[in-house]
Amino acid sequence: MSFDLTEYFKTFGHDIEEEERREKAHAQQVMDRWFQTCRDALCRWYDQVLAAAEALAPGDKALPALAGRTFLYNLLAGAIQGDAWGEELVLGGGQAVSRYAYAPWRQLLRLFLEARPGLCTDVQAARAVDAGAPLFAAEGEVSGQVCGLFWQHLLAALPPCTQTARAQPPVADLFDGLSRCFHLFRGDPENSCRWDTLQDAFFRHWEVHTAAHPNRTAAQAAVARWEFSQQPMACRDLVLAAFPQASGPWTPEELTGLDLPDLFGALYPQDPGLVLAMWRLLLDTAPLEDPEAAEYLLYDTMELVWLAGEDTSLSPILQALAAEPAFARQVFLAPYTGLPQQTLLDHCRDPQARQTFLSLLADNPRWKG
Repeated sequence: MSFDLTEYFKTFGHDIEEEERREKAHAQQVMDRWFQTCRDALCRWYDQVLAAAEALAPGDKALPALAGRTFLYNLLAGAIQGDAWGEELVLGGGQAVSRYAYAPWRQLLRLFLEARPGLCTDVQAARAVDAGAPLFAAEGEVSGQVCGLFWQHLLAALPPCTQTARAQPPVADLFDGLSRCFHLFRGDPENSCRWDTLQDAFFRHWEVHTAAHPNRTAAQAAVARWEFSQQPMACRDLVLAAFPQASGPWTPEELTGLDLPDLFGALYPQDPGLVLAMWRLLLDTAPLEDPEAAEYLLYDTMELVWLAGEDTSLSPILQALAAEPAFARQVFLAPYTGLPQQTLLDHCRDPQARQTFLSLLADNPRWKG
């Protein structure tokens, strides 16, 4: 026989309904607090990213919009990569009070876009996640091969990529905000691997940009001080800034790993006059009275040239030394002597010039003959 629930609900229905309403109201309060907390956090991280971008590239009027799109790109990328996006929560007991279904991440996204309008609609954003293709990839993506428009604008405004430049607080704030929104929507808010991914990719692009667009003023100052803790490749950057045609045989990516001796060694056989001009710029800029500077610029920088030197290949250097006494004094009176001076003497076929070089060396207490 069937069981009639009429009497049951007449007796207990009110209590059941009240209990379910209390449970639903409590769950609703919990959800509302979660929505508010997460929305406020997203807004805070969004504002942090925009403020960091403004601090790194002040005056770039296009940057706020690009930064906002980059933030949303990372948020949506997190939703696509994680499992949280499709979650549903059901409130209400279902006996006396109707159930209410939540799609919390979709609703959180809507709340955020309402709080920070102008990026896109919540429908557009949700469709992008469902399609697995986050909005604003052209602006926000940065990887080994891709440098989105937002990141390109930053590169155009940033100083050379040095340890000090990388450690600027706005740089950390930028990666922090983008990483946090990504991981929140991926469903692992305590994770931070997105930070490392963004940082590694952008720093690589920054290094390449620095090599391709050397800052002559900064490099010249570092060489003049002979202090390279912040700009290890300052000697190379100085000559490439002064003689941009020298970088022609290499891509920007290749330049990042190219040191000065390899640069001079590769270029000298094709264009000895260009290498001579670059070398002399360094000698005129550096404190040659410093033995360390003298050894690096006379020996290390030109080692491949000295070792490969034939009579004709060293002629441009020997002719310039014979014609310009100041240049000869730089080379033969330097506080470092050895292979450079001996190689030049060995290949000098001009008796008068050779005698001039030997006279200078006779006044150099470091020359051992």
